[in-house]
Amino acid sequence: MLREELLADGLLAILRGFDRGGVATIVDALLRAGVRFVEVTVERGAFDLLGWLRETYAPHLRVGAGTIVTVEEAQRALQAGAQYLVSPGWFPDVAEEARRADALYLPGVTTPTEVGLALRSGIDLQKLFPAGLLGPAYLRALLGPYPQLRAVAVGNMTLDRIAPMVRAGAVGVALGGSIFGRAGAPPSPDHIVKVVRRARELLSAARVTEE
Repeated sequence: MLREELLADGLLAILRGFDRGGVATIVDALLRAGVRFVEVTVERGAFDLLGWLRETYAPHLRVGAGTIVTVEEAQRALQAGAQYLVSPGWFPDVAEEARRADALYLPGVTTPTEVGLALRSGIDLQKLFPAGLLGPAYLRALLGPYPQLRAVAVGNMTLDRIAPMVRAGAVGVALGGSIFGRAGAPPSPDHIVKVVRRARELLSAARVTEE
């Protein structure tokens, strides 16, 4: 299942605002570095990009749609080829739409109330946002009353923040604008491969330490 694959991989990439050429450059480098989960934000209506990614990179890539805040967006993303949905907040109607479509859904959570509501709906794999600003101590505090939470650390996640968040209990980390930039020309493929491989090393080492 997709959920188990994400838990095992523990690393996903978020691409925001790039055109098809920029996305291709980044995705090719990500696959070289061993990253399979890629989320494309749909703030600018990048639904056609989702379909192109599925057609071009299947079965090697797991394509997700990010910044999903309405049922309509969820439906369009799933029809376009998204395999999972990610939101910046907790949206019960989007969660229900994902459930009807048998698609993985990662709601964005920040507060204890949001975490609890998502857990009560049956969703333990959640996007802690903005994790890089909240910090590892905040995640540890959330895991006190909610030990069943499986948090993916998303938002402002620089390389130096990966290990502390994983040691605090994060099951995964998302790399975004701090690594790839936003829109415009992406970094060089070799640079992306180097940085992402380093991120994977940090993640793996922290998981061993946590165990």
